[in-house]
Amino acid sequence: MAASSASSATSYTRNRGELGEAYFTLLADCSTDRGGNWHPSRMNGLLRFSGAVRRDPRIEAWFSDFADPLRLMTRTWFERMRSRGTDVGELLHDGFPVACVEDAPFAYVNALMAHASVGFYHGASLADPAGLLEGAGKRMRHVKLRPGKELDVDALSDLIDAAYRDIRRRLGLVLIWCSALDRLKIDRSSGRASETTDDVCGRTNHQRKRPP
Repeated sequence: MAASSASSATSYTRNRGELGEAYFTLLADCSTDRGGNWHPSRMNGLLRFSGAVRRDPRIEAWFSDFADPLRLMTRTWFERMRSRGTDVGELLHDGFPVACVEDAPFAYVNALMAHASVGFYHGASLADPAGLLEGAGKRMRHVKLRPGKELDVDALSDLIDAAYRDIRRRLGLVLIWCSALDRLKIDRSSGRASETTDDVCGRTNHQRKRPP
């Protein structure tokens, strides 16, 4: 966490009793840009994709490409993502199917030259007792699917379930954070925030409904 962000959060220690530890932690989790400006919208590192719908016909077309048998390996897993809740939407991003809650992606499937994959946008934070996850990035992880190679079906199912619960939790934290910011009455002119509360919360709240 950047030093300027830490100092901004530390200045609110007096509000711990009023807001509670959860609010304080959320404020401390905000990040800054290279200029040291505090960006509330980056809280929790949520990636956002526009255009998610309940069912995207382009994804059905993607799975119907029988010239690529590796795509068929991933269909069962994408169906599991779809079935996690009525708030799950989908879109085709960078040429592969992505599952979202609202506009926040939590998992995807893809087919490459030698293997297929089931990926998780916040996979680094998921418990993985079976050791399925691969990758060394800050957030994303994936599970490789190979023809003829045995797969721990239960473990991968659990990862998908956990990824869905995780993104719902992250979205919920953003709303709690917005409420905390309102109560602290941080003024845009103070230089502590690059956006007003309405700017951030408006983007978060306006889509809290089922994808069309």
